[in-house]
Amino acid sequence: MFDVGFGAELTTKSYVEYIKKRNPKLMISQPCPALVTWIELYHPELLPFLSVADSPMAHTISMIKNFFPQYAGCKVVAISPCYAKRHEFDENGLGDMVVTMRSISEYLEQNRISLKSYKALPYDNPLAERGVLYSTPGGLLRTAERFVPGIGKKTRKIEGYPLVYEYLGKR
Repeated sequence: MFDVGFGAELTTKSYVEYIKKRNPKLMISQPCPALVTWIELYHPELLPFLSVADSPMAHTISMIKNFFPQYAGCKVVAISPCYAKRHEFDENGLGDMVVTMRSISEYLEQNRISLKSYKALPYDNPLAERGVLYSTPGGLLRTAERFVPGIGKKTRKIEGYPLVYEYLGKR
């Protein structure tokens, strides 16, 4: 099992490297495949501003494939709250299957399985530092502060449904 929080660290590092190398006028981070699809369909004029970095999950899968040869023949199953991850995998060809957290929860409940009866195990990858914050409001920005102290002073944080769609729809 791998923690996508470490992939978030890699994604943020990619964002920072891109900003330092290209100095873009504007960059929209895009770890959300639903948002990317929305931009593709409804606001293609924003496509040039999407970050070129992979999502945390894609970075994690690439890390597994490149640095963990013992899993070379294994299928990659991602556990995500988001159904749209399937679309991302179809686009990048990295993951094999997406199982939603809701599906797992329903399965456990229907089969009366308690996770408390299982021993906790560590992740197979290095522990993430601030990348574990990615899924919380402002998590990406707090992770970026690790690489670029003070970046929050020149970055706009707009996230969550429906705010991000309303904001980008006005541009």
